[in-house]
Amino acid sequence: MKESILITTSVGVFIWDSVSPKAKQITSKYFFSLVKYKDNLLGVLGGRGKNSFVCILDSNLDILESYPTKTQSARQAKVKDDLFYITGNFGVTVFNLATHEETISNPKEDHTPSSGYFDHLRRIKKVDTSFGQHCRYCKTSLLRGLDVCAYCQVNYIDSRHLNTVYFDGDKLFLICHNWGSSYILTYTSDGNLESKRFIGNKAHDIFRYQDDFWVASSGEGALVSFSGKRIELDGFPRGVMVDGEKLFVGNSFVRYKESDLEKVGVWVIEGEEKKFFNLFDDPTIEVLSLLKI
Repeated sequence: MKESILITTSVGVFIWDSVSPKAKQITSKYFFSLVKYKDNLLGVLGGRGKNSFVCILDSNLDILESYPTKTQSARQAKVKDDLFYITGNFGVTVFNLATHEETISNPKEDHTPSSGYFDHLRRIKKVDTSFGQHCRYCKTSLLRGLDVCAYCQVNYIDSRHLNTVYFDGDKLFLICHNWGSSYILTYTSDGNLESKRFIGNKAHDIFRYQDDFWVASSGEGALVSFSGKRIELDGFPRGVMVDGEKLFVGNSFVRYKESDLEKVGVWVIEGEEKKFFNLFDDPTIEVLSLLKI
């Protein structure tokens, strides 16, 4: 049966019917992820190193309302009630969709979040992201006009690299990694840190599948469960959508090993069967997230 799936990418949003050989682009706007919110869609408009806007969109991805947020390099986001949780380089933004107020916090394992999980965690100061030709920390010359070198990005700016927030009942899960081994922080409904679990490498996405929790271990080219099960793929899996017994997994060509699949598209997994759809001819496109509509 055909599905209608929105695919967010580094060059905009595409729509795919789950069977056609190619996806169709519907906007060039950059949304890392989109979620359903009431009768509309919700997303964070922005790009890497840029401030973002929380946007309420219609089914055609036309923006109905937008609100500026201090979140920079916004990644995956989830909505719970009227609170929109957005991961980014400098912490987690909790944006209240009713009052349009935001809190930006950097979760630390020795702190306990309360009433909204992140209310009294350490505040993150706004960082100057004016672009230049040298790293603003170590003054190393830069390629491609960035303002922070890779070393300083890892060690000072993005050392926790928060990229995924997920809710299961009243528990909140947060994926963190230092551009290598990943771990998940789990918070209980009363705001206490319940556990820290190491899992995967450069992990993204938390999802339930076959009575287990899983992540996309992007750096390994695999899906990995909390109980230790694995689904070996290839390339750089990121962006997972569960549809009954089917998994739809985005794949990008971000080389970490010689065997990486040099194609961009979506894996469709059902039982032991795996099929890859090479949806994009441009190998530089990065798949970010999937959403069934």
